[in-house]
Amino acid sequence: MIFIVQKQKKRVQIVAINVLTILLLNNAPVQATESKDQAQKAGKEHYNSYCISCHGINMVNIGTRSFDLRKFPLNDRARFVKSVKDGKKSMPAWKDVLGDDAIRQLWEYVKTRGKS
Repeated sequence: MIFIVQKQKKRVQIVAINVLTILLLNNAPVQATESKDQAQKAGKEHYNSYCISCHGINMVNIGTRSFDLRKFPLNDRARFVKSVKDGKKSMPAWKDVLGDDAIRQLWEYVKTRGKS
């Protein structure tokens, strides 16, 4: 009798572990793999929605009204992210509008120098 009860407990434990595993896997965040081209395309869409009025079509502007993004240092992503999130000079802060993924996509587009 003790053997049967222990065997049933073992089965219940196995079932519980399987159920938990399934629940965790179904609720786990999915890591989307986005290609560089997809990120640049999405970045251009964000740019056209939020940045084009000041920074110009394909980042072409005279550079007196706003920073010429075609000249942004490509090795300074942290500066770009900070500027977008917190704003700089006459540029407003976008942290309440653009999420981290959108800012990352914008950076991918900026790295194309407007040629994407």
